[in-house]
Amino acid sequence: MKRLIKNGVIILLIFVTSCGKDTQFFKKDESFFNKVVDKNQDVNDSDHYEENPDDPTKNYITETFYQTSTREDVKIDIVWVIDNSLSMYDEQEALANNFDSFINGFIQKHFDFKMAITTIDPRPSDRNFYSNLIFMLAKDQTQYDLFMDEYDQTPQNSLDGGMLNPIGTLTSQQAATDMNSFLNDFDRYILTDLYNFRIYESGLYVMKRFAQRNSSFFRDDAYTIFIVISDEEDQSHIIAPYYDNYFYTEVSEYVNFLKNRKSNPSLTKIFSIVKKNSPLYNDETYGDRYIEASRLTNGISRDIDLPFSEILSDFSDSIVHLADNFLLTQTPIDGQIQVKVNSEVIANSEYTFTLSEKKLIFDKDFLPTDGSKIEVTYLISN
Repeated sequence: MKRLIKNGVIILLIFVTSCGKDTQFFKKDESFFNKVVDKNQDVNDSDHYEENPDDPTKNYITETFYQTSTREDVKIDIVWVIDNSLSMYDEQEALANNFDSFINGFIQKHFDFKMAITTIDPRPSDRNFYSNLIFMLAKDQTQYDLFMDEYDQTPQNSLDGGMLNPIGTLTSQQAATDMNSFLNDFDRYILTDLYNFRIYESGLYVMKRFAQRNSSFFRDDAYTIFIVISDEEDQSHIIAPYYDNYFYTEVSEYVNFLKNRKSNPSLTKIFSIVKKNSPLYNDETYGDRYIEASRLTNGISRDIDLPFSEILSDFSDSIVHLADNFLLTQTPIDGQIQVKVNSEVIANSEYTFTLSEKKLIFDKDFLPTDGSKIEVTYLISN
């Protein structure tokens, strides 16, 4: 495929959700029958509860789930943030060539996913605003003309968190209908024009702007995964004061903004592919701010010098594993639960339960087999 190379970099950003480890067990009164709650039923129906004879203010509840090889109910919104500076040519190619290592797991699981691609270029899409700003900052007319000429050569949808691919592309529906079209579209939009313009690569700021400008892309009940790929450090804290009246500088501020846009903030994660070892070239820097963003969202960070097939496969496995979880409809008292798989009580070492998210996730080495019946019993208040 031919592409215009003007000078470039790629950045990928993925947000995914995490789980803590605050699991506790309680001993259920075996003389007491607990009614099963189908996860699709209204749990406020009193027939779904069994009174606790020891404490009438508390009831036992049992929810039943089934492990399946396909999960059409799992929704995932993915945003690729591409560093489109010239030094990222090889990384863009590696991403396109190894994309199947990432997407195959989603296809096999029948996830309901959609993807968007943006670039790391933080320059505002409002030309007049940018022109006035550069007029104040440029040292002379020659520098002003140079910056404006570079701006005018840049596609508008690659600025300021714009979306490169059209709505309706890079979705699970497109993949199911025409896989070749889906893969060709990914190559077309991920292999962005490369530039050597004087900009501050600002992936965190671009994530914020993408979320603001494309709010309809995100589904509240879906995982939001940002994947960022870059060989340079995030510089959002440098440019934000010039471009945004309500700017952030700290990594945690950007992370909190992105997480708090959801009813369940834990559904947002950032994955990063950045420099983690000594930079080889002068235009490479450590990606400490992206690594910190991944840590704060319980995402994953990998070194950009590793094979992309390995990185993307690792990312895919982690996202797929997030879908192997079961959300409870009520909050267990004191986080106490009992888990059965095919009527056998299992050890708490085989799963993680996060009280704040009401989420049960099995350890990948103890995933129930396809068709297994999973019962979760716990106490709730009346």
